[in-house]
Amino acid sequence: MRSDLVSGFVCGVFLAWHHSEAWLPTDGDVDFQLLETWGADKESNLRAPASAPVLVSNDPKTHLGQAYRSKKCIALDAIGAEEQLPQLRAIHSFDNIKSCVVAPVLFGDTCVAVIKLYAADGADKRGYTQAYFDEVAHYMTGIFTAGVFKGEVPLKWDEVPDLPKGQMNEVFRLIVAEEVFNASLVYAEVDWFYHLGLQKYYFQRFDAHTIAKHVHSFIAAKKLAATTGNPEDIWLDHHGKKGPDGVTKTALFMTPTDHSKMVVIENRLQEKISKIPSNVPYTMEFFLSEKTIVPHGQKRLALYTLQTSEWANPAKMGTSETSIWEVASELFLKDKTKAIRDRYQELINKAATKLSPVAEVFETYRDGTTPIMFAFAQAGPGGAQTSYMLQLTELLRKNDLQASRKFIETMANGIIVYSLYIKPTANLKKSIDTLLHQFSLLHLVPQSPLTPLFLNGDLSAETYTYASAGAKFIYYFLNKRSEEFNQLADAFKDDPLNLGRLRLLQTRLKREAVSRERIFSCLLAHPDLVQELYAHFAKVATTAKPSAEVRANIDLVKRIQKEALSDVDAQILNGFVALNQHTLKTNFYNKSKSSIAFRVDPNVLANSNYEKNPFAIFFLMGSEFQGFHVRFSDIARGGIRVIRSADPQVYNHNLESQFQENYGLAFTQNLKNKDIPEFGSKGTILLNPGSVGKDGRLVQPNSFLAFQKYVSGLLDVITPNEAIGMSYVLVLFVCVCSVLPPCLSIH
Repeated sequence: MRSDLVSGFVCGVFLAWHHSEAWLPTDGDVDFQLLETWGADKESNLRAPASAPVLVSNDPKTHLGQAYRSKKCIALDAIGAEEQLPQLRAIHSFDNIKSCVVAPVLFGDTCVAVIKLYAADGADKRGYTQAYFDEVAHYMTGIFTAGVFKGEVPLKWDEVPDLPKGQMNEVFRLIVAEEVFNASLVYAEVDWFYHLGLQKYYFQRFDAHTIAKHVHSFIAAKKLAATTGNPEDIWLDHHGKKGPDGVTKTALFMTPTDHSKMVVIENRLQEKISKIPSNVPYTMEFFLSEKTIVPHGQKRLALYTLQTSEWANPAKMGTSETSIWEVASELFLKDKTKAIRDRYQELINKAATKLSPVAEVFETYRDGTTPIMFAFAQAGPGGAQTSYMLQLTELLRKNDLQASRKFIETMANGIIVYSLYIKPTANLKKSIDTLLHQFSLLHLVPQSPLTPLFLNGDLSAETYTYASAGAKFIYYFLNKRSEEFNQLADAFKDDPLNLGRLRLLQTRLKREAVSRERIFSCLLAHPDLVQELYAHFAKVATTAKPSAEVRANIDLVKRIQKEALSDVDAQILNGFVALNQHTLKTNFYNKSKSSIAFRVDPNVLANSNYEKNPFAIFFLMGSEFQGFHVRFSDIARGGIRVIRSADPQVYNHNLESQFQENYGLAFTQNLKNKDIPEFGSKGTILLNPGSVGKDGRLVQPNSFLAFQKYVSGLLDVITPNEAIGMSYVLVLFVCVCSVLPPCLSIH
């Protein structure tokens, strides 16, 4: 009992005290003997008393005697001789002590010990109340009972309302049975964990055995953190055993609510999720505590769990089924209430009919939080490797929003659902509206070297999306023709074979001079200019009829020339200016979209080596692909080619030549159509590389889903509008997206 009793204080409510003393009555209750002390300062922490016993008479006139007999707490406004015995002064300094509480430890109706708690504040400042004294006495009793009986008798708990009855006692018993930590410490930690303010769903969701494992890990993490001198800086990354398929069934993460540490955890979660086979459902859950990790601390607890399960009906995988009872996991159907199941059902019904994410804001929950849910179709096993939970975490931070809990649920029909429960704050509706718009953009952005700039807060969601799309576009339009090229091209004008070779050589040289990596490197080196480039784009895109001066933005061009670190950087940054200048229409600011689409003035090809300027150029970016569409008249006819890549090397080649191939196909189609009313057009969809399989081949996204999103984005910008100053009628093509169209060829 000696260390058991006091060790509970280390993690208990007593960290606000300067130091404490535990006193036990001697045989016959004649005296009290000092059992042990504990100090909040490192110098006195867990310092044992002198070798000779320290005794105080069990006299009704002593403070110990009064508390012992009355079985009530006593508050002292001043420290007397009894508290400053020479033996005690050798252990603790009393120079700054202003007040003291003497608390009895009760077991049944018997006082079995007395605790003294010393404070550097006066009693008037600490605001002692009877309720506080009752809490102290209750806690002392729990510590004592746990230390002596180790769960063999029912313990007294300050039960949390609406939680499973007896769960706290069962969790305590299971941890003590592991015989790793002493019972008093376990009691203190279980009591604190249950009063952290985790949402009650957590305690209803997990059984006592699982919670016991979580609390056991929590205690261990705190012990380890305490050895560093930073008891709140806990770190837990625990993985359960792997199943026969090699997939870890469960994972548990704990960290303080430091944004940088939460990003690290969520990156690790994303890495684990990416290794879960597409035929295995998973559930990710996040819980945020209301109270701090340690009493009177500064940091709250962020707890993440990841768990795989089985489909309720595996036969519905990849189908268009929408019934929650058919497409959900067994775990989901077991744990979710009817109200939550109905909410998911409503969202899945909507998501099944849309390509863009469905976002819903629901009525304020009974705990004051506002639920927000996103649902959309995944791109399959080779789909986007973007961690949308990471994106949402950053968006929450930037919009001064905080989620008390977050969930990810996967469905057999390919739909994934994200749920956030937002805590009340000022301007909540406006902040949520901004978050919804920003997520509609970020959902379409594959990860890139720019992603850390967004996650670190250096780029806004809008700027990050713009820079990501712009980097993909300008890759194909940076270098203008040189005088030397013009001379060689003129020499080969009657030699189509060598002229083609010359153009291919120039393209390769351009790619080597200004690679995708070089473009990203430039953007990373000029974050302020990237912000200015986006501001220019926003002004052009949101102005009904931007003037030539607005499009040109001479001041921005001059700033680039002044601040660019090299000629190549200036060329890249001016490529973004050219994109802004030539953007005629975009769906960038549309509320709902399945891909980012730009209609670009074909004069962007001026002084290039392409034989003829087309009528229109379109560029599209989705989370699964990037695409182009080139047409040589308002009324044009042609197909769409989906470009697959067998391995990373083939992908790099396809990436390098995509626009040149697209232009060539459209130009050839235009020649073929010379005897019919429709001119030529062609589109290409380059699937993102996805992941690399064990055989070294790429596992790419769902091509049909990419095709649907391509068409949807194209329809957003292909129709004329007054801002472009056109009044003609365009005919694109007729396709039914639920049936593979004849014009779709897959290579």
